[in-house]
Amino acid sequence: MAKKGGLYGIISIENVVCVDFKYNSLEYLHSTDFYQAENSDFTTDIIDRNFETKLSHIIISELNIEENYMQVRENGEYKYYNLNIVEETNINAL
Repeated sequence: MAKKGGLYGIISIENVVCVDFKYNSLEYLHSTDFYQAENSDFTTDIIDRNFETKLSHIIISELNIEENYMQVRENGEYKYYNLNIVEETNINAL
């Protein structure tokens, strides 16, 4: 992870940009194996270990590491995802 012009992104050890410098904050969550990136509108992008954006412009309502799920608000609806970033029904997640 690196900071450029006040924004965060990810560069490789070869100095190749893997994730554009467009985030207000960027954090790698070891227990989930993904990056949580904050956009300028205070929504979140979820980026996997291959630097692919899996969820974009969401609001994380709950992140439950022990139960292996997160509840997010996406396009005006609440949805559940397991920590492999696969959508689940609320019954399966809970």
